[in-house]
Amino acid sequence: MRRLGGLRRLSGGYLDAELGEGRPRPSWLRGLLWALAVEAVLLAATFAGNQAFMDGVRTGDPGATGTYVWRALAPLVPGETVTLHDGVVRSLGFTFWAPGVLLVRAAAFALGARVWRLRRG
Repeated sequence: MRRLGGLRRLSGGYLDAELGEGRPRPSWLRGLLWALAVEAVLLAATFAGNQAFMDGVRTGDPGATGTYVWRALAPLVPGETVTLHDGVVRSLGFTFWAPGVLLVRAAAFALGARVWRLRRG
């Protein structure tokens, strides 16, 4: 057994044979970081879109009264329902579409982690 070399060298040789020499390796941490980066971008888009929506409603009618709905990016980011009375927000709600939210995050994780490299040929 000792003639095989150290464990690091042996495992490195195994990974080279399994995944290809010098090829990228799967990384759970990299996948998590990609999922968090995509989440940050989607949250920024959500906040910017919701703020633009509210600014548009108030610009169109400064004394707006009623319920207004914004679902421009509904499959990816939460939609918004706002109730205004004389231009003042009385209630604010967000609508999530769970499958879309989960699919985008799962895709970001899978691409970032390179999990397809784990499949057996």
